[in-house]
Amino acid sequence: MNVSKKFIDNLNSMEKSPMSRFKDRDIKLFRSHNPQLTAEYHGEMESPGFFDVIMMNWDIGYPQYLIKYPYSDVFVELTSGSSSRNGVHEKINLSNPINDFIDPTYRENVLFPQKIQIYRFGERLMLNIDSRFDFLDQVNFKFDEIRNQEYVNIPDFREIAYAYYSDDIKKYLIVDQSVYKFDYSNMRLFFGESLDKLQIVKMEKFSRFRDGGTTQFSFTYENEKYNFLSPTPFKSEPTKLNDLILSPLTELDKEMVSKELKLLQINKNKPDAITNN
Repeated sequence: MNVSKKFIDNLNSMEKSPMSRFKDRDIKLFRSHNPQLTAEYHGEMESPGFFDVIMMNWDIGYPQYLIKYPYSDVFVELTSGSSSRNGVHEKINLSNPINDFIDPTYRENVLFPQKIQIYRFGERLMLNIDSRFDFLDQVNFKFDEIRNQEYVNIPDFREIAYAYYSDDIKKYLIVDQSVYKFDYSNMRLFFGESLDKLQIVKMEKFSRFRDGGTTQFSFTYENEKYNFLSPTPFKSEPTKLNDLILSPLTELDKEMVSKELKLLQINKNKPDAITNN
């Protein structure tokens, strides 16, 4: 990892939110303690840099981990991934999708969110970024010390959840969802005769069953009522709109939809097809 001046400038220029938003959360602050262990992160800078990591109690819809990179003025919201525990030792897999936005990393033309691992044991963390390690100790602090600081939240990166076409009524049906802040309530339905003239339509009576993903909802378009039903992928049954069988869009059509709706398609093979919202 190379924390360059360009990286920091891009990070500091992003839209920020006040840390005071988290004043009611149980917060622990961990900080680099040994300059020799952090010297390799100095990048273009002349002196060693330091990491701060904030760990919070879980709250749906809010970040659980924030990180402050060396030489930056803001914390960055991380996405929580899988974790494993062995006694007092805990391993947490995280990612920083913002890195795709300001300093994209491609491997074989595939865009990858920056992976971050945290190994927690007691009041100490071991931070692993790009196979480089740094030790952080828990710091005693008062919330007032960070209340006036700011953080960068994850932009609303979105991806296609459902993409179909009805040859019977000559209509496209597209549903997108947030990649990192998934919630049924922020899914959007697009419906219309052509990919470049899709209209947002309100979904009603949305439900998803615990059978592996069967999804249904209803909506009204031009005074006509429609019912969408997509069976779980574990069943070889077609997706239907009312009683009409829908055909899934091709990957090429999905790329066209992504461009029209200005979606960021994570991990697609063509970087030039990626746009941001």
